[in-house]
Amino acid sequence: MLDEDEDWGVALLESVEPGTPLSTIEDDARATDIFCEVFRRLHLPAPTSSLFPSIRQHFAAIERYRER
Repeated sequence: MLDEDEDWGVALLESVEPGTPLSTIEDDARATDIFCEVFRRLHLPAPTSSLFPSIRQHFAAIERYRER
């Protein structure tokens, strides 16, 4: 995970390979367990280097571009 925003409930993922949609699993508890396990394995601390701009920095750059 490169970045996240709890207020918006979104996460920026580096890459994800699609598999079976959770919506096809009829047992909600099982689907939730699968989601939690996948999310746990995907979650990595955001890089501390400036190689990856934050979401806020990214959108600020877009706004600067629009103003020009």
